[in-house]
Amino acid sequence: MIEFNNAIETALKKIDMEETLVVVTADHSHTLTLAGYSTRGYDIFKTAGMGDDKLPYFTLSYANGPGYDDHRIGSNRVNASTLNTSSINFQFPATVQLSSETHSAEDVR
Repeated sequence: MIEFNNAIETALKKIDMEETLVVVTADHSHTLTLAGYSTRGYDIFKTAGMGDDKLPYFTLSYANGPGYDDHRIGSNRVNASTLNTSSINFQFPATVQLSSETHSAEDVR
């Protein structure tokens, strides 16, 4: 994101904003999901609600990626409220275990 921001700043310095329309967009999305019914202003790095298994789930999760094992003990989910989301090594849950998260198929315009 820092390099993306730097690239935009560089481009803006080289154009005349009176003559140029600048559109910044992505060419793809990722498998990040925002879930739950949290209230406005709620910290999205926390849990969003309770699953049918009576355990809280996170607002943020991924369809795939490295965050699978950290959130499971065998076939059961870990209690999300006991995990430290401020740890530099924390990874939000993933549905499918992969070494890295993939692009999704959504068209970004």
